[in-house]
Amino acid sequence: MTDRFRAKLPSALRLPVAVALMVMSTAASAQFLEESKSIKFGIGCQERIKPMEAGLGTCLITDKRVRVWCPNGKVYERDGDVPHVSLVRSACGLRQIL
Repeated sequence: MTDRFRAKLPSALRLPVAVALMVMSTAASAQFLEESKSIKFGIGCQERIKPMEAGLGTCLITDKRVRVWCPNGKVYERDGDVPHVSLVRSACGLRQIL
């Protein structure tokens, strides 16, 4: 390899590395939530529901599945752990508390 090619190699890797980090990060993968049919608040939980505020709560429905209830009546489900409150508030269309 020439010295010229070696000098440009690190800068050529910057974009692919940045893209890979962005795709693999939890924020970039958006922690997918799928809308579910309307289910009464707290039904089907394996453990106590974790209320975040009035009408807003989450719980595990299986070992690897979580249900989210929004104050507007929408219900979401996702695979994985209980999502952070900011993701839940965003999915429900609520303002973030700073």
